[in-house]
Amino acid sequence: MMGEYGTDLFFAPIRPFIWNPTGCFLVASVFALLLILSLGGSPMQKRPWMWGFVVPAGVWVAFGWYESEMRRQQTHMQIDVLFLAPLLYLVTAIGVGAWLGAWLREPRGR
Repeated sequence: MMGEYGTDLFFAPIRPFIWNPTGCFLVASVFALLLILSLGGSPMQKRPWMWGFVVPAGVWVAFGWYESEMRRQQTHMQIDVLFLAPLLYLVTAIGVGAWLGAWLREPRGR
């Protein structure tokens, strides 16, 4: 049993995005920008790891839309965050991994 302190730590990273769709769309925009910068004019078919940017951007856009609906309806459901937070953590980690993969694959010393 985590207790109150443990749940606070678990939900701390997602708390700024609850009822804040602008923050969600900002995160999605960062992943979209990373995708554009990492492509460098090459087709995505040659770089399948780039989908690591597309998936997080899409999930964050969907979460932003969901939060805007929750805010519009002034719904105070927290059980949804219990299921959505781990998903957002996972896809964000995938996106960061894709960024690291793009950065490490970039030729250096030219």
